[in-house]
Amino acid sequence: QTALDTGHVLGGRKTVAPLGWWDIIHSAKQFQISKNPNSQEFVDYFTLCLAAHHCTVASYVPTDVDTKIRKHIWHYASAPGIIKRMCEVFMHVTKWDRQTVSAREIIDSEHGSISGLDGEWLSVAIPAMCSAHKQGLHDLSDEIWAWIYNEVEREAQIFSKHFQERHCVSILKLSAILSHNAGDIDQGIESASQSPEMLERLNQIKRLAHENTDAFGGAFAMAAEIYKTCMAKEFHRHYPLREIPHLRLHADFAFPMSPFLDEWGARLATHPLLNDEQRLEILGGLIHACDVVANQTGYYRAVSGFIRAIDDDDFVNHLPVNLLTRLREGDFQDQIDITSQGFEEYMAKQLFDTIPKLNPERVQYYLEQ
Repeated sequence: QTALDTGHVLGGRKTVAPLGWWDIIHSAKQFQISKNPNSQEFVDYFTLCLAAHHCTVASYVPTDVDTKIRKHIWHYASAPGIIKRMCEVFMHVTKWDRQTVSAREIIDSEHGSISGLDGEWLSVAIPAMCSAHKQGLHDLSDEIWAWIYNEVEREAQIFSKHFQERHCVSILKLSAILSHNAGDIDQGIESASQSPEMLERLNQIKRLAHENTDAFGGAFAMAAEIYKTCMAKEFHRHYPLREIPHLRLHADFAFPMSPFLDEWGARLATHPLLNDEQRLEILGGLIHACDVVANQTGYYRAVSGFIRAIDDDDFVNHLPVNLLTRLREGDFQDQIDITSQGFEEYMAKQLFDTIPKLNPERVQYYLEQ
């Protein structure tokens, strides 16, 4: 028996289910929210915000309710009973199925899956821990802290494992995930009410992507260094993709980790749910997106994967003249002529240049020994 009552069913909606978010979203009209909400209404609203964030944060049109969750809701939750129920709901949320809402995760055979959603929940857990402590729920606060620390340590272990095994693409993807999650941790800390007791804990996990370089074996600091050099230019808001409605037709079209989008492009070119007209609109939208966002390479990879998979010059010729002209221009062709393997080799070289010790063949590696 833990400090949390894990068998609780909130308002008839089972938050413990892997697809609990789905039930909550589809039950949203049944929520009774007044101007002066009682405890049940308050927890229901909190749960609805969590469900909305879970199912959209990795989508093309995120709800961006994370600030409301981290700051406003915990700030107004002032009764121990409400805090306990909110913490209970939150711990169920961390177990919700993410493969139905996000394609940006890495599954490690030893440590399980890791994605940006882990960072989102860390940013919620931190003010939860501090609120529980403030209300005298010390066992509950300790339990949440144990979850936070174990999660941060688990993420560091996943990165360190892939780093040691020199899985270049995984290292690059993980660098983005850990850097994102470190940022979420800092946002959670900024949102929390910090007592001296909490500061001692929070100092262990704050600024992991900045000056706190020794924490957790330096995994987050190393990830941040790789991310800034190799991956940061790919992590914009992807606004151009919002203009392609067909991308929201099925979970198979969920956006994966950029810039490694060749396979995603090929899937869009060949998926049985899409007709030729829809495919043409998607290809046109991707070509347009290449010029909307400067310095990125992911959209070019998606176009390359799409065209290689469709393998039909006549299909491409049905593009609008301006897009067909752009597609055939030399600089565009130079980008999409690179194969998936060639692109991964290029990214691996960038990684080797950033972290020389990954490449034992480099003279600098031996000089450092």
